[in-house]
Amino acid sequence: MLIVASPGTLDDQRTAVLGVLSGQIAIAIENTRLVEEKVRLERTLMNKERLAALGQMAATVAHEIKNPLSAIKSIVQVMREESRGDGEEEDLRLIVGEVDRLNRTVTQLLSFSRPAVSEATPLPLGDVASSVSRLLEPDARSGGVTITMEVLADRLVSGAVANALREVLINLGLNAIQATPPGGRVGIALNGADERVALSVEDTGPGIPDDLKRKVREPFFTTRQRGTGLGLAIVERRLVEFGGNIHIESPITDGGGTRVSAEIRG
Repeated sequence: MLIVASPGTLDDQRTAVLGVLSGQIAIAIENTRLVEEKVRLERTLMNKERLAALGQMAATVAHEIKNPLSAIKSIVQVMREESRGDGEEEDLRLIVGEVDRLNRTVTQLLSFSRPAVSEATPLPLGDVASSVSRLLEPDARSGGVTITMEVLADRLVSGAVANALREVLINLGLNAIQATPPGGRVGIALNGADERVALSVEDTGPGIPDDLKRKVREPFFTTRQRGTGLGLAIVERRLVEFGGNIHIESPITDGGGTRVSAEIRG
């Protein structure tokens, strides 16, 4: 408390009153901080309970779907081998493609419903980047998108961190590829120079509209007809598990674009 007064104005009585007021103000400030912390913890708990319920539902749905899909795919593949043409081969190929797409959706549901899988073998960041590039390349090629991968500082990370990074980069990379028009570019960068691994995924798409910036973090929210809306939710879950954080910047140029940057302890 700063008091501005002429010399001699503050006698013992006034000083005592100000001391009492200062104490009351300090108590009020502390109570406000405690209330803010209580509200924050309650929101965190509610969010965790909501995610747990969604995860349980996702695991149940995924389990019920995955086995029939495997049976359907096996039968269709046998039918393809015995096909005699007449357009039947193309129809069966489309069925296999749709089954594979549903399998990827189910895999996302399972990823959302369970914690990251831990592996004992450490891996260089360069190996993680290479595996992610191979997995994203078919989607990038079919969408007419150029994808680049850069490792600014390579080093070993634990198997658990490598798995989490791979899952984070694949989900962010797929989102970026799907948001980028043909002829566009998606750039992915990894930096292991510090104790925490930094990563960024940048695209040349139209960017995220202001009214959707909050919603994109919500599980099952998607603007795509065939999307699950779980990609970013899985990313945030993995980052939280490893003490990480995420930052979304959009647009990044006058023409649009989105940059998602994150850090993970490892």
